[in-house]
Amino acid sequence: MKAKKILFYLLAFLLGGCVLSVHPLFSEDDLVFEEKLLGVWAEKQDSQERWEFGRHGDRDDRRYTIVYTDTEGKTGEFLASLGKLNDMLFLDLYPAEADVNANEFYKYHLLGVHTFLKVEQIGPTLQMRMMSHDK
Repeated sequence: MKAKKILFYLLAFLLGGCVLSVHPLFSEDDLVFEEKLLGVWAEKQDSQERWEFGRHGDRDDRRYTIVYTDTEGKTGEFLASLGKLNDMLFLDLYPAEADVNANEFYKYHLLGVHTFLKVEQIGPTLQMRMMSHDK
C-alpha cells in the first residue's frame, strides 16, 4: 500500500508541471529535421549546463540524440523528434535508457514518457519552453 501511495504522489508531482504522455506527439508525416539544431547549446559559453544535439541514426533518420548536461556535470541522454503542428515547432523528448545516476532533469523522465517542449527559436539562439497542461 505504501508503494502505491508513493507512486501516486510521484505521478501527481510529475504531471503537475508540464505535458507528459506515453504516446509520441507526432506522426511520421509531422516530423521535420533542422540541421541548425545540431551542435551544443548553452546559455553562456563557459556554462556546464548545455544541450548537445546530434543526429540519431543515418542521414534519412529525422530524429535527434540529445545529451543534456546539468550544472553539476551530470548527463542524461534522450531520443528526440522535432515536429511541426499548426506552423509551430515542438520537441518530443524520450529517455534513451534508464540511468539512475543521471542528472535530475533526466530522472524526471524515468517513467519512460514523452515530454514536449515548444521551440520558439532555433537561430541565432535556441529558445525552448516547457509546455504547461493548463494551456
